[in-house]
Amino acid sequence: GGPPRASHVLGPSANTTLRKQSNHLDPVLGKSVTYDTLEQLLHELRWRKSEAEVDMMRASAEITTGAFNQCMALSHPSMNERQLSSLFEFLCKQEGAQRMPYPQVVAGGNNACTIHYSSNNRRVFGGELVLMDAGCDFYGYVSDVTRTWPVSGKFTEPQREVYEHVLEAHRECVEVCVEGNTLRDIHKMSVHLLSRALSKLGIVQKSTQQIILRGLYKPYYPHSIGHWLGMDTHDVHTVSALRPFEEGVVLTIEPGLYLPRNVHDIPAQYRGIGIRLEDDVLVRGGGLGPEVLSGNVPISPEDVEDLVGTWMDQEHQPAPEGEDQVDLTSASSLVGQQGSEDEDEGDDDDEDDEENDSRPRGDGLAHFEVQVVWHQEGGPLGFLASREGKGRRGPSSGLAGLRRSKEWEEVLLQRDHGQDAMGEAWLGGRQPRAE
Repeated sequence: GGPPRASHVLGPSANTTLRKQSNHLDPVLGKSVTYDTLEQLLHELRWRKSEAEVDMMRASAEITTGAFNQCMALSHPSMNERQLSSLFEFLCKQEGAQRMPYPQVVAGGNNACTIHYSSNNRRVFGGELVLMDAGCDFYGYVSDVTRTWPVSGKFTEPQREVYEHVLEAHRECVEVCVEGNTLRDIHKMSVHLLSRALSKLGIVQKSTQQIILRGLYKPYYPHSIGHWLGMDTHDVHTVSALRPFEEGVVLTIEPGLYLPRNVHDIPAQYRGIGIRLEDDVLVRGGGLGPEVLSGNVPISPEDVEDLVGTWMDQEHQPAPEGEDQVDLTSASSLVGQQGSEDEDEGDDDDEDDEENDSRPRGDGLAHFEVQVVWHQEGGPLGFLASREGKGRRGPSSGLAGLRRSKEWEEVLLQRDHGQDAMGEAWLGGRQPRAE
């Protein structure tokens, strides 16, 4: 008898108990009054994804993997961390993501040893690794991926040694993301694998068993192997790590090793290396193995080296026969020509725009905004340009053959040339305003 309770929705087989609270309401309603909190019930529903939800998770991961691939292809020495961060956000939103589920971590060199590094404002020099932990929110379903790559396109021997040990732990842990196992079990496996790595590398000069029993791995692997993923990055916190996996559960697998530069017990060749590899993994039923939703981002050292900097390499190739090459030194005039067809129309509107535009500009001079347009199959296809304060945008055919050059780097990638957010930059030079 009586009204149905929320726990009836799950039934007795759901193995869950809704919490009843009678604390701050006691003085008003008396101790006989209790109420159910819905948090645990909702978390139960969110923990296992329906087929429709899995499709949303796949879509979110697809957007993220595409952005990762573009960022890796564009990487080159002396880039600033914030350029990769803003480029990633631009690419995700270009593909339909509404927002970022958490601040991107783009950490070059020793910064990667700070787990939740968020400054994203340092240059990454040749010979250093860059660790990027980022994802997107696609209509309420999030992705969370991490990759670490050499910004110059080639691992050093010490970097590759550490990377391969982390990759081994990653692969072993992903393989056991099947029904019946638990997040706690997989974490214990990761601790064993990474402790063995610390022993083999000579970073901790103890046996694997001693490293585990005495917790000597913790300074170098200070976090869990993963977390639930869904409508939030660290989703459904009321679901225990001891809960056996079920079909439709999505989680992250993210082993890492962090070897700070200022820890002198670490052999010199490994200091300043921070590596984490993270993927979004779907537990499938019917005896099937796990599905790695973010598996299209290269992860083997060979595939990573093949991808990093490839856009730069392509842009250094000679232009196809019949295709004009455009030097960026003349790009500003080309961009100016692009908008000149519209100059005669709406001159009165232009005057009004100039009166209402409060942004600072030089006497009789104009900035031009340049935005990269990305081809669906990868690589920059062209640019969109507009004169400052005019709000015009349109493809500039004159820039279609633009080849990468030192000047181009200074425009889009130079930290001192103004706006980096959303993949936009102010053209370094100025030119007279058309009257």
